[in-house]
Amino acid sequence: MSAAAAGSLSVVRLVLYTGCQCAGVVLAMSLIKTLTPPSYHDRVSAPSSPLPPAYAAVLEFAFGFINTLIGLFADAFGEYKAWWVSSLVIVQILVSGASMDPTGALAGAYFHQDYTLLLEIYWIPSLLGAALAGLFHRIVTKHFLKLAGEAKTTKQKERIEKKVD
Repeated sequence: MSAAAAGSLSVVRLVLYTGCQCAGVVLAMSLIKTLTPPSYHDRVSAPSSPLPPAYAAVLEFAFGFINTLIGLFADAFGEYKAWWVSSLVIVQILVSGASMDPTGALAGAYFHQDYTLLLEIYWIPSLLGAALAGLFHRIVTKHFLKLAGEAKTTKQKERIEKKVD
């Protein structure tokens, strides 16, 4: 969702990727449920939250937004970006209990056929947060590219003026 909003992924690919991820989750959870003894089924749970639904949705939105921004601007962390990005995401999860993973929430919901709160907490807020982060990234990147282009043009003009003098 964030890549599409940022302008680096077409809507067609967004739909295909999302559909493939959901199909993969459904297939994997179907296989797990079929191949494991029923006594192990209680180890997988449907997504739930101890928080009131509205508060949980706001957290999913906020952390989905932050998590996506971290990913979109990951190159700013240099050679340690994988370490920083994963550490920041883990801190977010520990602080909030947020999932920030709609397909992860789908896995447990599908396994138990319990879709309570799936859309209103784990899908819609997360996807809206990601879309907003993608739009923010697009605007910021466009603005800085414009500023960089103006700075480059100014430097070129200064160099030309020095040569003329």
